[in-house]
Amino acid sequence: MHHPPVHTGRGGGSSGGCCGPVAILMMFVLFFFATVGGGSVDVTYQPGNGIPESTHHREKLDSSLVTPIDTYITDETGLLRDDVNIRQSMAYFYEKTGVQPYLWMTDNIDGVKNPTSSQIEKKAFAEYNRLFRDEGHLLVMLVTYTSDEYLYYMYYLPGDDAWTVFDEEAADIFMATMDECISESGWDKGLVRTFEATADEMMRIPADQTPSGNGMKYVGWIVLAVVVTGIVAVVVLAVRKKKDRALEEEEEDYEAYKQRMDGP
Repeated sequence: MHHPPVHTGRGGGSSGGCCGPVAILMMFVLFFFATVGGGSVDVTYQPGNGIPESTHHREKLDSSLVTPIDTYITDETGLLRDDVNIRQSMAYFYEKTGVQPYLWMTDNIDGVKNPTSSQIEKKAFAEYNRLFRDEGHLLVMLVTYTSDEYLYYMYYLPGDDAWTVFDEEAADIFMATMDECISESGWDKGLVRTFEATADEMMRIPADQTPSGNGMKYVGWIVLAVVVTGIVAVVVLAVRKKKDRALEEEEEDYEAYKQRMDGP
């Protein structure tokens, strides 16, 4: 996995350094209300003003680039109570984008509580290589911290092929959506809404890039061309009439001159 070097700090914390040549590091610290949901989950969600909008059309990743696995979630924290609906929302994300996500939640890295960003990064590389044999997956790591009940790091790691769909803009949409959804709804409902809403937004075709939108642009250009052509035609016709009238006047003056010269 070799991705463009991208590094972004989010939320109430910051992270130093840069990502390695094998992966993209996106890390942010987030404070949220840890309300745990369960049972039936309403996945209808309208992102707020803080969530970026998709600005370009993405093609679904070809299925030949992904070898799907049955497992979607590893929860070592015991915080999730509704993993069935979360898996369904992740399957929806996979169906919509062609990128299969995997969620790994933990409160330690190899026994280390409150791990550093470099420890999380190293573990993410190892986990990706252990879980997948292709470049079409997206590993999402949520590492909870014991220093604060409401503190965690989110770290995502896409494969090369996944990065063609889950690009930098899509990652921004994902992180902002997770921030808002978990803050409002807690772990279970928040994660369900995050995967659903992110998939819908990142695969949405912007209005100006839809066939109808392009058609309207073409119609606009055609109308403009017709108007310009009409104006040019009117001007040319007016000039031609003016020239014709000038010739007629010259001929009339010449005939009058001949008559005066010939006399009675």
